[in-house]
Amino acid sequence: MSMIRFALAISACWMSLGLLVGCGGDSSPRDAGKVVLKGKLVENGKPYVVDASKMKLPPGATAMPPGTSTDSLLAITFTPAEGGEVITAKTDANAGTFELTGADGKGLKPGRYKVTITGGYGQGSPDLFNNRFAPGKSQLVVDVETGKEIVIDVAKP
Repeated sequence: MSMIRFALAISACWMSLGLLVGCGGDSSPRDAGKVVLKGKLVENGKPYVVDASKMKLPPGATAMPPGTSTDSLLAITFTPAEGGEVITAKTDANAGTFELTGADGKGLKPGRYKVTITGGYGQGSPDLFNNRFAPGKSQLVVDVETGKEIVIDVAKP
């Protein structure tokens, strides 16, 4: 009789282990631990909203380039501190929010990231932030963690 109990106990352990391993959704091991990052861009604590009417046009331009939206005027990028692929955030320039889903749409790895923020009509156009957060000049570094919202205040150095 004790042999039957032993076999039942072993079977119960294997079934429990199978349930624990099998209950993780359909994420693969390479996606484990990725974070979809949400954040806010603020100025002195208030949402930073792009006002295209106050932006300087590129030299020689008399109007905003065709097909330009306020979302396309703002670019926020995250680069892993140890180097690697640059990840561009999806921005809502009218609400001062952004989201990073990574290249595969499943998020990015937790860790330290260097952040650049540029705004304007593009090459030759004045930058909204006077190049303070431009590539090569930005001193902005953030820690990406699960459940953490990133708030970037453009009024602070």
